Amino acid sequence: MLWLLVVLGLFVLLSLVPLQVELFVEVPGTPWVTAQPRWGGLSLGTWAPRESSARSAKGKPARTREPRARGGGSVSLRKLQALLSSEDFLASLGRWLRQILRLLAPSDVRLRLRFGAGDPDQTGRIVGAFAPLFALLTREASADLDVLPDFVDRTFELDAHASFRVVPLVLLATTLGYLSAPAFWRAVGRYARA
Repeated sequence: MLWLLVVLGLFVLLSLVPLQVELFVEVPGTPWVTAQPRWGGLSLGTWAPRESSARSAKGKPARTREPRARGGGSVSLRKLQALLSSEDFLASLGRWLRQILRLLAPSDVRLRLRFGAGDPDQTGRIVGAFAPLFALLTREASADLDVLPDFVDRTFELDAHASFRVVPLVLLATTLGYLSAPAFWRAVGRYARA
């Protein structure tokens, strides 16, 4: 029993040390993501996903994912509508996202995005759907956003940088608080019944 208390105490102490992550994303063709995490003052190296190629470093064929069959695990529009129309779900989700943004304390957020769906109507719908998120980022994180919708061509170019600092224990407690809220469980129930 003593070892369990020691492990729990170490977990609490380690998760009180702030974690800082600097994130770079670039998508002018092949997506490129790099993260530089620091725990306390210690650098944890640089994380970048492996480049996708037909062969691995040893010359063996790389594993490829089998395409998923349609149907079974897909989200239907009816289920998504039931989830979003649940009482107080969007309001509680917005409150939780604002809390997460405050906890992450993003600094030096820069986003250059140029996108187009190839259809002016679809592009306009996308702009309308993501406008509240861009407003939230600008207000809460003092982000420098440059969003350029292209109503003619089908395109997607992204260049983003952000630096985040968070205390893992506080982030975990906030997320568990949101997941235990009645609004979340009502929405999950409506989603399951739809």
